[in-house]
Amino acid sequence: MSSPGYDAVAEVWPDLRQQAGLPEEGWNFHPVSRREDARVDRAVGRYEGPGGGVIVKRQSRPVDPDGFVSRFEAHVAAFEALGGTGPHRVPEILAVDLERQALLMTVAEGRSLFDALTEASEDDQARILTRAGAWLSAFHGAQLDERRQFQPKYTLNYLRQLIGEVVDGSREVASPGKFLRWAELLIEMGGRFEHKWTASCATHGDLHQRNLILSDDAVTGIDFGNRTMAPVGHDIARLLVDHAITTAQGKPDRGEVLTDLARDAFFAGYTLVGPDDPSVGLMLRMRLLAEWIALPPEEEDRGPSQAQRFKALRQLIPRVMKG
Repeated sequence: MSSPGYDAVAEVWPDLRQQAGLPEEGWNFHPVSRREDARVDRAVGRYEGPGGGVIVKRQSRPVDPDGFVSRFEAHVAAFEALGGTGPHRVPEILAVDLERQALLMTVAEGRSLFDALTEASEDDQARILTRAGAWLSAFHGAQLDERRQFQPKYTLNYLRQLIGEVVDGSREVASPGKFLRWAELLIEMGGRFEHKWTASCATHGDLHQRNLILSDDAVTGIDFGNRTMAPVGHDIARLLVDHAITTAQGKPDRGEVLTDLARDAFFAGYTLVGPDDPSVGLMLRMRLLAEWIALPPEEEDRGPSQAQRFKALRQLIPRVMKG
């Protein structure tokens, strides 16, 4: 039995359960999350039964066999790097159906980083950010590729491409004049990030606040994107900018994305590089622009959360870029 909208999960459950060697009887279903829009149809459910619970996740759309396999392999590599016990975890995949794009895995107990930060005071947020930083440090450190000179030209060339698309009208963006102003300013700032050393490692690929789960004794990473080797600033920037424009408290100094308290707390946990790392500096600013360009261009097409993100970006970007 399943809940309305979760038939896709119920359909794959018997085969996944059998593949994992789990008992046939004694399971109760609980819905976890559901997304259905023009691009994505995905459902996640939890089955509670003999010995505890398991998670079933199925993506019905888009049908992307290569992408699904790539994300599955990234999850497996992450689990091999961190394991499913200890303070820094990744759920273990117990069964997979590649054709139907479905996984059965162990449960990540706790609440999302987003929920934890939303409900916390500024001081408590700092302690939580230290835990998040420690998970990411362990994840990156276990899959470290090399330490090398950072080359900002790749990010800046992509930004130049975006600028060209906005100018010629092939890409629409909210408040294009302001976007172009800040994008061109970041191009001018590019030289400050050259000829400095950074660390390269396997990335999470989609590290926002809802993809870290916190319990009393552990932090667990979920929903990995494609596994690539890239400077650490990519993951760090995605996570910290998501925090800065949604759950952060306090007003950062000019030139900073976060307050000193929040920044120092995160890097108390994240120890592979510090806040002065060049990939962190560039990617924080680039991520702000990426968030901007990802929003619907027209105000009437933005939902409440998108409207809030855009408001936060318009307030934060001038202070960061002019600092």
